[in-house]
Amino acid sequence: IAGIRLDKGADPADVKRKLIAGEDFEPPGEFVSIIGVVSPGTTNVIQANLRPGVYVLACFYGDRASAGHGHNEFGMVRQATVR
Repeated sequence: IAGIRLDKGADPADVKRKLIAGEDFEPPGEFVSIIGVVSPGTTNVIQANLRPGVYVLACFYGDRASAGHGHNEFGMVRQATVR
């Protein structure tokens, strides 16, 4: 899982849309690495030290079932706010 800490004024919905569409774009913010592997049917808990802000989190991992596409293209993209 990776995250983008969005710059102030950036539209999280627009970033999510572009990630799901698999668009190549310059994200409006700073990439942060949030490592955590989750297998189907399981739950994993990770601890991440993130600065306050709005983040868009996405899984760019691809597997055999995703035919070379990252999971972000299948909707594995979420918005989170860290206070």
